[in-house]
Amino acid sequence: MPPKFKWDGPSRWSENPRSLYEFVVIKPPPSKPNFEDIFAGDSRNNTNVIWRIEPVNGGIPFHDAPIITYGEIPKGWQTHPQSGAPPALIEGQSYYAGQPFTAQDAVLIFKVKSGKATLNQ
Repeated sequence: MPPKFKWDGPSRWSENPRSLYEFVVIKPPPSKPNFEDIFAGDSRNNTNVIWRIEPVNGGIPFHDAPIITYGEIPKGWQTHPQSGAPPALIEGQSYYAGQPFTAQDAVLIFKVKSGKATLNQ
């Protein structure tokens, strides 16, 4: 803990075939379990997003994407909101992470279990 995220290729992490424009971690609300409800609208205004970062100069090629550690802002990236640390991840809670836009294939689901992040199967 905290979890680290690395890109394996565009088909797994984004519906955009070449570039990474943002990375978000989302806590799904219990009242809206469907993917479409969780990712509705622009991620900058989505109340389900608990942490969001983006490259300062816009999209970057996937092969240039850094390993992202939850709560740490990579060099050349910025966070929204601009201040404060993201909330601590909660034991037993599932989260979504990735560059969602509108494709379910663009995210992974993980859960905090025994103090470690594990992929939901």
